Amino acid sequence: MTGTTDDVLATAGGSLRADAAACRELAEECAREREALLDRATRLEAASRAEVSVAATLLSLEVYGWRVLADRQWPRSAGNVDLLLVGPGGVVVVDVKRWAEPRIAGDRLFRGDEDETDTLTARSASAVPLVVDALSDLGYAPTAVATAAVLSGHRLPATDVAGVVVVGEAEVAPWLLRRGRRLARRDVDRVVRLLDASFPPHTTSGRRASRTVVSPPKPRTRPAPETADLFDAAEIAAADRAAATAAPIEQWMTWLHPDQAPLVTRTFNGPARLAGPAGTGKTVVALHRAALAARRPGARVLLTSFVRTLPVVLATLVHRLGDGTGGTVEAQSVHGWARGLLRERGVRPRLDADRAEVAFGRAWTSVGRRSVLATVAVVPSYWREEIDHVIKGRGINRFEDYAALDRIGRRTPLRLEHREAVWDLYCSYQDALAATGRHDFADVLRLARDELRTEPLEQPYTAVVVDEVQDLTLVGVQLLHAAVGDRTDGLLLVGDSTQALYPGGFRLKDAGVDVVGRSVRLGRNYRNAAAILEHVSRLPAQAVDLDADVTETPNGEVPPVTTRLGGAVHAVEAASPAALDQALLSRLVDAIHAGARAGDCAVLVPGNRDAERWLRLVRAAGLHAVSLQEYDGRPVDAVKVGTVHRAKGLEFAHVAVLDTHPMPPRRSAESDDAYAERAEEWQRRLHVALTRARDTLWCGRVVGPASGRSATMPR
Repeated sequence: MTGTTDDVLATAGGSLRADAAACRELAEECAREREALLDRATRLEAASRAEVSVAATLLSLEVYGWRVLADRQWPRSAGNVDLLLVGPGGVVVVDVKRWAEPRIAGDRLFRGDEDETDTLTARSASAVPLVVDALSDLGYAPTAVATAAVLSGHRLPATDVAGVVVVGEAEVAPWLLRRGRRLARRDVDRVVRLLDASFPPHTTSGRRASRTVVSPPKPRTRPAPETADLFDAAEIAAADRAAATAAPIEQWMTWLHPDQAPLVTRTFNGPARLAGPAGTGKTVVALHRAALAARRPGARVLLTSFVRTLPVVLATLVHRLGDGTGGTVEAQSVHGWARGLLRERGVRPRLDADRAEVAFGRAWTSVGRRSVLATVAVVPSYWREEIDHVIKGRGINRFEDYAALDRIGRRTPLRLEHREAVWDLYCSYQDALAATGRHDFADVLRLARDELRTEPLEQPYTAVVVDEVQDLTLVGVQLLHAAVGDRTDGLLLVGDSTQALYPGGFRLKDAGVDVVGRSVRLGRNYRNAAAILEHVSRLPAQAVDLDADVTETPNGEVPPVTTRLGGAVHAVEAASPAALDQALLSRLVDAIHAGARAGDCAVLVPGNRDAERWLRLVRAAGLHAVSLQEYDGRPVDAVKVGTVHRAKGLEFAHVAVLDTHPMPPRRSAESDDAYAERAEEWQRRLHVALTRARDTLWCGRVVGPASGRSATMPR
């Protein structure tokens, strides 16, 4: 039976209309899905840019020893870790968040009105055990591992939320640098290699977007702010310095400012010189260069100085910077190394300082006292210094050379008749030494230098780093030059002529060492706080001519400009030695009870007997104390006590200096030139003592009848 016209028309094409409606519905669904996928792609691209931005910020920390592993696959899981950080502060699992309106309320983290705390902690609970498990074979404690949620494009101080550190992108680098030291630098590479194997790069090959769309996208709030201008290198450097300042002083002693980093990796095609006033980072740069040199395959590095105890400290600090893989680092005083060389060659000098004093006394009595030298208004020890540092220190073997010599650093003028008398005294002294078969310190360096000139080392050093070079004699520099030659990045001479503690001087070219074009004078003070540097700047500081060839000044700041504000200087004048002792002991006890580390404090005194007395006084006050003669560069919970000479090359957060009179008392019948020369040496010694202080400086002296000194003092 056929239907009516209306029925036919209503039925006709029905299946096609149904198919068309289904197609349209599917098209609309696909359009919604396309919109959702495009929105998801936009959000994923933004998240990717956020990870790149945070990674770029964190890569800036590589100069501070941090390493970055990006987009890593979880073991036995499809999940991934945005960033893994490994550095001095341990291991940090980083989850990057690009949220528009993050906020912390109480101990909860919100994105807008949504509480994301549980999601955050669940991810942390999944990631940390995997990292801890990977590190278990190396014996690292779980406390070395932390998790952080970095909020891209935001400024937010680091805040602990249920065990996860939530921090803004702008604050993440300073937070990391403040974490302190959980991994030694030599361990960082081991951990990086292990995590690199345990958390392989997340693969993206063959990936397809899911067709499952749970819901249309929610309306977007205002976009997260752009991250431009959030990264501030100065803030990161300041945070790194703050972390080093808060740590024991030994960590500070290896702290390298980013401005100095280029000097660490710079290539010097021959002997090089690092000069500059105290506190400008010469030794720090040298330590990092030594650590870098020691990592090269087959490296053989010598760390040395005139000061006997300093190389041991320097070697400990270099060890903190790296494991020295590929080479060895030797640390000895110049005289100790010279004696070792002579023993290897079968030469056994009979070094005897006491017998040498006796020998000089005999020479002075028999020759010097009867000569024109007795009419010069100086003490006999002046002539002993002339022999040790000018004649023997320069390796002079002929009177004609001494007669024509420019006696750099010596103010007392000597006419020809005086020089003839000095030469006679020198010959008599040498005869007295030979009669007993003894040698002095100058003889040891000369014998070792001549030995190397006759037979060079079979395996020369690949690098020789000399700290406090201004205290070496010309012969000492020639000896060390012979140990390494003119090889690239070989000999590095570090020091400051205004800190020379011994008489005389010389130019490097006189020693046959050419540093022209390979010499740098640092001029920015990174150590002394402003109050300390201002106090020290009032002291005159005379330099010898060792640095005549140093012309390059990277920072161009002479006199030096401090980079550290604040600081404190306490000048104490006492009526008696006992009152001065009590004032300093009270200061020490109060400072340590107030939170200062004992190991960051130092008491510096003029002589060895003073040091022994102060060791007893500090211990009697109930504090731990250690002699600088026994200090090896490792952190110690004890006040450090020693002479100014032993403090050369070291630094301390808090320093107390005794006998801080700006001028020594004048001796009877002492000439103007002799007194001026001795006063300059005294002032250089005081300058060394005061500039050891980083944060606070205590200066004490006795005034009045008990002191016998002038009451004037720089304020």
